[in-house]
Formats: sequence, C-alpha cells, structure tokens
Amino acid sequence: PGLATTDSLLAVTTLAFDISVLELFLPLTVGARVVIAPEATSRDGRLLGQLLAAEAITVMQATPATWAMLLAANWRPAPHLRRALVGGERLPRALAAELLALDLALWNMYGPTETTIWSAVARVEPGAGPVSLGRPIANTQLYVLDGNGGLAPAGLPGELCIGGLGVARGYRGRPELTAERFTANPFGEGRLYHTGDIVRFSTAGELLFLGRADNQVKLRGYRIELAEIEHQLLRHPDVAQAIVVIQGAGEAARLAAFVIPARAGSRLDGAALGQFLAQTLPGYMVPGLFTQLESFPQTPNRKIDRRRLAQFDLSPDTAAGDAPANETEELIAGIWQDVLHVAEIGRRQNFFSLGGHSLLATQVMSRLQVATGLEIPLADLFREPTVAGLAGLIESGRRAEPAQPLPPIQPLPRDRAFPLAYAQERMWFLHQLAPDNAAYHIPTAVSVTGPQDEPRWRAAIDLMIQRHEGLRTIFRLENEHPVQEILPDFVAPYQLIDLTPVPDAEQDDQLQQIIDYYVQQPFDIATTPAWRMATIKLAAEHHVLLVVVHHIIFDQWSAGLFWNDLVLLYEGLLTADGANLPAVPVQYPDFAVWQREWLQGEALAQMLGYWREQLRDVATLTFPTDRPRPPMQTFNGDMVLREIPADLVGRIRATGRAENVTHFMVMLAAFNLLLQKYTDQQDVVVGVPVANRHRLAVENIIGTFVNSLVMRSDLSGDPTFNELLARTRTVTLDAYAHQELPFEKLVEELQTTRDFSRTPFFQIMFNMVNAPFEPISAAGTDFSVREFSRQVSQFDFSVTTSISTHRSLKSLVTIEYNTDLFAGDTMERLADHYLELLSQVTADAAKPISAYTVLTNQEQQQLARWNETALAYPDASCLHTLFSGQAAQTPDRIAVTDGQQQLTYAELETRTNQLARFLQGKGVRPDMFVGLYTERHVDMVVGLLGILKAGAAYLPLDPAFPADRLAYMLEDSAATLMLTESKLVEFAPEFAGEMICLDRDWPQITASSHAPVTSAATATNLAYIIYTSGSTGKPKGVLLQHQGVVNFLTSMRQQPGLTVDDTLLAVTTLSFDISVLEVFLPLTTGAKLVVVSKEISADGWLLAEALTEHQATVMQATPVTWSMLIDTGWQGTASLRKVLCGGEALSRELANQILARNVELWNM
Repeated sequence: PGLATTDSLLAVTTLAFDISVLELFLPLTVGARVVIAPEATSRDGRLLGQLLAAEAITVMQATPATWAMLLAANWRPAPHLRRALVGGERLPRALAAELLALDLALWNMYGPTETTIWSAVARVEPGAGPVSLGRPIANTQLYVLDGNGGLAPAGLPGELCIGGLGVARGYRGRPELTAERFTANPFGEGRLYHTGDIVRFSTAGELLFLGRADNQVKLRGYRIELAEIEHQLLRHPDVAQAIVVIQGAGEAARLAAFVIPARAGSRLDGAALGQFLAQTLPGYMVPGLFTQLESFPQTPNRKIDRRRLAQFDLSPDTAAGDAPANETEELIAGIWQDVLHVAEIGRRQNFFSLGGHSLLATQVMSRLQVATGLEIPLADLFREPTVAGLAGLIESGRRAEPAQPLPPIQPLPRDRAFPLAYAQERMWFLHQLAPDNAAYHIPTAVSVTGPQDEPRWRAAIDLMIQRHEGLRTIFRLENEHPVQEILPDFVAPYQLIDLTPVPDAEQDDQLQQIIDYYVQQPFDIATTPAWRMATIKLAAEHHVLLVVVHHIIFDQWSAGLFWNDLVLLYEGLLTADGANLPAVPVQYPDFAVWQREWLQGEALAQMLGYWREQLRDVATLTFPTDRPRPPMQTFNGDMVLREIPADLVGRIRATGRAENVTHFMVMLAAFNLLLQKYTDQQDVVVGVPVANRHRLAVENIIGTFVNSLVMRSDLSGDPTFNELLARTRTVTLDAYAHQELPFEKLVEELQTTRDFSRTPFFQIMFNMVNAPFEPISAAGTDFSVREFSRQVSQFDFSVTTSISTHRSLKSLVTIEYNTDLFAGDTMERLADHYLELLSQVTADAAKPISAYTVLTNQEQQQLARWNETALAYPDASCLHTLFSGQAAQTPDRIAVTDGQQQLTYAELETRTNQLARFLQGKGVRPDMFVGLYTERHVDMVVGLLGILKAGAAYLPLDPAFPADRLAYMLEDSAATLMLTESKLVEFAPEFAGEMICLDRDWPQITASSHAPVTSAATATNLAYIIYTSGSTGKPKGVLLQHQGVVNFLTSMRQQPGLTVDDTLLAVTTLSFDISVLEVFLPLTTGAKLVVVSKEISADGWLLAEALTEHQATVMQATPVTWSMLIDTGWQGTASLRKVLCGGEALSRELANQILARNVELWNM
C-alpha cells in the first residue's frame, strides 16, 4: 500500500500479534509518524474515531472487527485518513462496501505469522463477489496444492502454501509440528509453509479464500487452535470427549464447547469448566457456552459433524435436560431434531427457544399427524411447547374420541386436464382482466460465485422441468371453464446475457434494467408454461441466475424449493453421483382436486362461520396517503429496505421466549401498534400470507399454496405490550386453525360489494419470510440469494420481515409500496418508525402501548429544534398600544385608505382616541365585547381600534352573514354595544343592546377629547372573539388575548416580513382571523393598509385592477381567491412582490402558477 514521510499511522494491535511489527517499524523505517493507541481506546469505537481525527491519522491497519466497531459508532473519517488496511481475518464484502463508501483506499492484507506478517495484498475495488486475497508481496510465492501435493488448476480449491524469504524457521520446541507444516519447496528453492487455508485462483489470477482445512480459526483477530482448547478440556477428570466450534459470524461469533461426561448420567457445570480452562488458556480461548451431550452428531462417513454443531442453538435456556421418557416423547424429539437441525432434544426444552417459528411448527404438526393419525391443532404446540407437554396432549387425544382426519392427497391418473385450485382460479381471473400486469410475477435471483458449467446447468434445468409438473403446466378453457394441462415436455425460455464488457460501476444498473425487463414481460399462460429464466454474466466467475414465474404456479416457498432442488441437481451432474433427491409422490393438480372435493358442505360451512364472525362489522383501515386513491387499483411500486440490527434481533427472540410467542407474533404485534399510531384506530386489520404447507404431502411441490389470512387485532383499552402479545397470539392461532379456507372463497362468500380501488378486507400486508433457501456451496461454487428492487406493489403497501439464523444472511425489513399513493420518504420514515417501535417494545414490554412513540431520537431532536422559536416581543403591550407607538413614529404617512377616503397615522390616532373615550363613557371595560357591524371601509378600521383602545374586545359581524347567526353571536357573547352605520340599521340582527352609528353619531363622538387614552386592559385581556362552526350546529366563540396577537405580529414582521414602504391590500372579512394580519400588521409597522369592498374581493377582474391602482406590494388571500384571480388571465402586478396564501391547502399546481408571476410566495 505504501507509506511516506508525511504519513501518520495509528497502531492499535497488541505486541503479542505480529501485525504490531508492521505498525511500529514500517513508519519508523520510512520517516513517518506512529501514534500508539491506548488499549481502552482501541476497544471503543467512539474513542478510536476521536483519536483518528485528533491525531490527523492518514493510515490505519486493523481487523475487520475493529473497522466494524468504528462503523457501528457512526464514525465518519476525516479527510486526512487516506488508506484503510484490513487484515487478521476474512474481510466480508459487505464491510468492504461500507468502507469503500467512505471514499477510502481499501487494502485487504493476508498472511499467517509463520510467513512474516503479510504474504499477499489486494487493493479492494467495488464489486459483488468475495474479496480477493490479492497477489504475493515481493520475494514471496503462493501455491494452491491439491490433495496429492500437485498444483490445483485455476477455479479448483486446494490448500494455500507459501514460499519465499518470509517463511519462518519453524516452531520453538515443536519439531514434529515444524516438520508437518514446513516442507521442502518442490517448485523452487527454500521451504513451503502449509497454511491450512483452502483457496482457489480465479481465472483472473486473484486468490479467493474458501475456508480452513484444519481446526485452526480466527476469532476477532485472534488465531485459535480449536484442538488446543479440546486438549485442555480433555484434561478435566469429568470430561470424556470434547468438541469446540465457532458459532455465528463477525461480532456475533463465539466459541462453543460440546462435552460428553466421563460418567453416564452425571451433570457437568459449564462455569466450572470455564474456570478450569482459564488456568491454562488466555481469555479469548475460553468458550462462552458449554453444552453437554450424550453423543456427537455424525456425518454419513461416521465423522463428527462439526458443521451441525456450529448450527446448534446454545441459548442459555436450551440445555438438553432429561432424555425423552417414552415412545411418544421420542417420536416428538426425533421430529424436532429433523425440523430444527438440533443434535439433542431434552424433554423439557422449549420448541421456540430452540429456534422454532410458525412455519417450522406447521412442519412438526404435519409430521406428527402422519405418524400418529391424529389431527393435532397447531395451537397445541403453543400451549405445550416442550416435548413432555406436547406428548401429554397427544396421549390425551388418543384416549379421547379422535377427530376425523382429513382424507390424504392421492396421486391421480394423468389422462385428463385438471380443475384449478381456488388460488389459481383467482390468479387466472386477474390475468384475464389485465394480462400485461406484472404485479403477480414472482422474480428471484441467485448470485453465483465460482466456476459455472453452462451445459450441466441447462441439463439441471431440464431435470427440474421433469421433476416438477408445475413448470410444464398451461391454463386453457375447457367447456368455458379454466383447466390446467400438464405438457409432456417443455424447453424453458433461457438466455445467457454477458455484462462483462460493461464497466463495474455500471453493472448494477444494467442488471436492474434486465430484471425489470424480464419481470414486466407478459406471459401467455394458455399456450406456454408461465416462467422464464436467464443467466447474467458479470465476471468470469460471477453470475446472477434469474427466474421469473407467474404466481399461478409459484409462491415464495416454491422459490426456495426451486433453487434448492436446482443446485442439488446441478451438483449431482458435476460429480456424476446424481442428486439423490426424494421423489415427489403427489403434484399440484392432485392437491387442486383434493381441495375442491374436501372444501364443501359441513367443512366449508364451519370455516365460513368462523370468518364471518371474525370479520363482523370490520372497518376499513384509513392509513393516511400522500396522494388521492385512484378509482381503479394500480400496481406501480417501489421498495424500501432496512437491516434489523443484531442486538434488536436478539431482543425480539428474547421477548418471544419470555411471552411464549414466536418472533413473528412479536413483530406483528409491533406492526399493528405502528398502524394504530398512524391511524388512531383501535380495530386494526392486516393481511398475513401463510405458506399453507402444513400437510407433509405438499412440502416438496412447486405451486401456489400460499393463502392470505385476515388478521384483525383489538388494541382498545391501552393494554401493555405484553397484553397485546397475548391478544396477537390468540388471533394468530385462531386464524391458523382456520387457514384452510382460501382467501378467494372468503371474498366470494362474504364480500357483498366490491371496491375496485383497493383489495378486499385489507390494503396492508404483513409477512415474515422464513426462507427455505440459504446460501450453499456446491463443487467450489457459492450460491446465495441476491436482493434487487421491484417496481410493483400488490397492496397499498406490504411489509416483509426476515429474521435470519444463517451467519451470512441479514435480518431485514422490506416495504413494497404503491407509488400512486405514497412518496418514497413517507415509506422511509415508516420503516424507521417500525424499527424504533420494535426497539422500544422489546426493551420494556410491560408499558401501556400509549407510552411508546414511533419517533426516532433524531426526529424528536429535530422537532425540538423546530420548536426553538424563542423571540423577544413586547409581552406587556396590547394591539392598540403598538399602533399608537407606530403613529408617533410615522404620523404623516398614510395609514389606511378604501379608495374613497384615507387617513394618516396621526388622523387615525386622533379619531380612534375620540371613539375610545366615547365608548368608555358608555361603560366599556376589559373583556367586554362590542359588536362591529359595518361594510369594508376606513370607518371599519376606526371602529376596531376605538374598541380596543377603550379596553374592550371586538366582535366582528359581517353584514353578509345570516341575521340569525349574527343574532346568536350577539346573544352568546353578551354584547351590550354594537357599532354600525346608518344604511345597515334596517338590516341589523335582532339586538337588545345599544347601536351606535359611526356616521350618524360621529358629531357626538368627536366631542370627546382626542388626547391619548388609557384603559385597564392588559396583554392578558381579550382583543377579539371569532365565531367558527360548531359540531352542535351552533357557532362557537374563540377568545383571543392581546399577547397572542402581539406575539403573532412580531413573528410576521420577520417572516414573511413587512416594511414602512409596503402597501397591503386587505380582502378578508373581519369574521375570519386572517383579517387580524391584514389590518394590524401594516398598522403596527408603518405600512399602508388598503381596504377593498367585498364586491372587489369577490371579482377577479376588479381585484386585479385594485392591485394595480393601489400599487399593492403584499396581498394575503385563500387559494380560491388566487385561483379566481389567475382565471381572469392576470399575469401579475408590477408592484406586487409578496403573496401570502392561507385558509386551506395550497396545491402544488396553484403554487407553480403563482410563482410564475414573479413573486415571493408564502404558505400560511
């Protein structure tokens, strides 16, 4: 990688490991600077990040675990950090991608201690395959040897052996081990070190790490001989046999020890064994967990199956305990071992603590049904999740009157076409409605790393077509009814697409385009089996296999089955041993006939009875959308992806164990709570797909078995999350017990009216994928699922979760959403809110659900920042005192005009003082209401200010309002005075108080002094009352104080802002509170107020003329008024610089139209 005198290297490695030699001596031999990190700092991501920045570090070498620790602490490199060197253990591609995204030069360093620190280096570039070990350093040779000691061809695995100047002398005092590991170099001078690492050369000459040949492993940078730990365990007098393995990966990796006691029936203490080992081994070599077994699992060739032990669940509560006590318990334990892949099962162990979930539970029950002949409800396993408890229920069932089991599915002669299953029938109907709709096309992709034999791959596809009839089935009409017909043979549409000429940076986009194209192409299901396949070549040894299948013959379970079978068939062809797959005794048409024959009469009535009661009076979930719902449902979509952190996965599992529920139930309950938070509805309905594979006979059939269950949850009464989990468990198990009723039949029987804008019963789907297809290796080639974006959505949105148990798979939340309803950032927030809620409920499930929030810490801080609006304002002032102060500053400026008359600030001050004194003489005092019933002109403004200066609050009475409404407002407010004008008296509402005409009675008013007025009103007294519509049919009066209005005007002066040079055109009736801004903002700023009549404000042509005539610079109006103005062809007014819009929602279309008039637009 290079180092210069200008570099600063941070040393984080203990002297006990050879990498420290590089960290110390490389900088000191080139004139660079070395900074030694304290041990505590090197173990703390936050402190380490701070040190990197403080010391201006340019280079750091560390293990992948250390780099991952930094990233987990939200570290972002300072600009001076140029190179990241990674060594000590395998560099995962995902971690490499994260580091490369930080714009670092990334180097992968490989080398055992026995060959002097590093033997190979590789500059890591973006890509999808495993990170290369690179090429040898100077005076070093790398050889890949086969089992016979010869050179392995490129692409084939072998042991890595290293020669050159760096090879060590050997091991001190261990001549036998030295002779074993260090041998003469048959290809040149010197000796070779046999690393025990299994690697292969790619066709490009890059070295790829595959695994270890022996039991030497690396854990968080420490190299550990598992055999040494086993040897020390065997020194314990109570241990007869011991095996130590690595469980998990990355930060979750741990040492796990399995022991067999020396005396049968005795119990070994794991804590005591750990203390025993600590006497002779360093702490990092002491296993964290110990499990006692009666025997070790074995491979078919009678060797201990270490791989199976590495997958064994070692949760503290899963100790094997007592062995099964009778035949029934042995039967159950054997089935659990088969389904859970666990070596030993104790009679007191909990099924769900061992890694069981709903899907595996159905497999257990289907096997028990076949073995016992009893119909055993799935709920029994939840009620009694131990071997002993479940065995007791089964024995009780044998003694009781046994339930009539369902008839078995029988293979039928293939001499005719077959009816469609109910799910197929719905898919067929939807296809007829919209044959080009890709919403029900299921794409899956698998990433293939390693050599691929194309002819054998195609041969494996041909074998798959013969094995699974669904892959050669068409759907045609027979006697006006759809039927499925199995073709004797079929050549699948298959294409090899070469993207190797495309630059690496563009390959992902090209690949996504290919996937989109393949997904969007329609199927002709009447003439051709509804699936297609392609291989996309990205590099010589990196391919992506893509299959797109119509839902009418496929589901997600089928996808896992398809890839598992295909890979096994391919491997069998490569080895010439055959895949040895179990036969598929029945196929999908057999199931379709069985379903139609069974689901009728009493069985159908019983199922419908449950669902009819369950869905009685069900309400539509009104989840807020960003866009109006189209009249016909659309399927345009996009997706959002989030990784579930490992610690959260652990808490989800722990919560499930504590409450005796599956992690699916935990996540469904949290999701229902999320929907309740968003909708404020207590009755929450979502769809949940079930595999519907609870019959053993259908587990290995490719076909569309999946069924949608309507899950209705009650969140009323503010239960604790624990209580909500109990409710969710009941609802889920009841639904599972009645899952045989196809959703299509449920819609047909219970949905009386059909809304084509949405799916029946639910619009939101929640799913948990327990993917049967996990990453596997076959003949040196790795196969793993590849994620990609989908552009369709069958529902408003669907949330799919996956809790992975495989060390290389991530646990994910995926949201597919309809882009005609939702914006992407809305769904991004939804995903974050779901994870936040999951984090809270699993941290403390005893809180009432109202105590949880969906807001993340970042959002809460953001809301707090948005509300940091502290601003000094004249908190002791009243509206009228602000005006008087302004009048004293700008006495000669025009204050108000209506086009007929105008008043300066000094004139308006004088008149309003006289009116105030007159009103005080009538007994006006603070918090009294004085009605103002006038047309829109200058006297209206005089009346407003006069009432306020007198100390009272004004009650606006619009002459355009019905007289009865105005009379109610006068009566309700207990007003005793009303200001009006002569021409309105005969139209005035019924009023028992005194009316004062501002025109007729003005001579009496002017008899009062025009000197400044004082009143008892303070900032906390009322300024006005506004009546708004009430829910009872009567308007309700809203009481507003001076201080609130003064604060409002102070803020408005800053934004949108108003100056003494502005002219504001007021168009709003006083009966709406925005008139307060129109009147008082200019009058407390020194600006000019123009009051226009209601006739002008209601006529777009006249309003445009008024804007020009008065040279208005500011106008506030509702969107309706602005639309009216634009509809006249108004192109803007030269003087108008600010447009304020409020009172209702401002559409983007109208906003763009207004902005086109060259103005500053403010939404209020």
